[in-house]
Amino acid sequence: MDGARTGLGKCHDRTERVRFANAHAQIGPFVRIRRGPPARVCDSLIYTLLRIADRTTNLLGAHSIAVVDAVRAATERAAGHLAAAPAALVAIDAHPGQSLDALRASVGLTASGVVRLVDRLASDGQLERRPGRDGRSVALHLTRRGRATLRRVQTARSEALEAALTALTDRERAQLERLLEKLVADAASDRPGALRICRLCDRDACCGDRGCPLDHTTESR
Repeated sequence: MDGARTGLGKCHDRTERVRFANAHAQIGPFVRIRRGPPARVCDSLIYTLLRIADRTTNLLGAHSIAVVDAVRAATERAAGHLAAAPAALVAIDAHPGQSLDALRASVGLTASGVVRLVDRLASDGQLERRPGRDGRSVALHLTRRGRATLRRVQTARSEALEAALTALTDRERAQLERLLEKLVADAASDRPGALRICRLCDRDACCGDRGCPLDHTTESR
């Protein structure tokens, strides 16, 4: 069939044509056999479904950027430090005594980058270095000031996230929670990946009776 008469004719570049062809191979025969529409109607349906999927991913991307920007601005302001500092406070509070390497993996910095971050937080009185278990490593602990800063960071993050959900009803929030549990559970397959994703998480909010969606990653250690 002529591509101009079908959904394929609406695909403007090679990537779209490949996606359409793959979808047609998987969905097209089933739709024609089960429901019996003309081929060009089936093609148009497939094209429409692809465009809907594109809109969904695009909307997700736009909202994700808005949320990330709001959370980052709020937590950095609360911490009084930029970049990975808020996440470092959360990570050290969740796992007191962790090493520089463990913190580096959680916040996604290089070895030299995490040393500079710890230097800044220590000079600001937010954390302290203690001797590690082997006598050569360093164990990181929050100070009283660091714990106070952490509470401000968590409050700021919570308020930013609440603001991102104000357009939803209670029912819609409950539906979104179920979908987010599924998405978060699929976002990491090992513990380092889970710790990276949860580097700003409020553990008390997420690790109650229902458990964390990423609990399955503990089996990969």
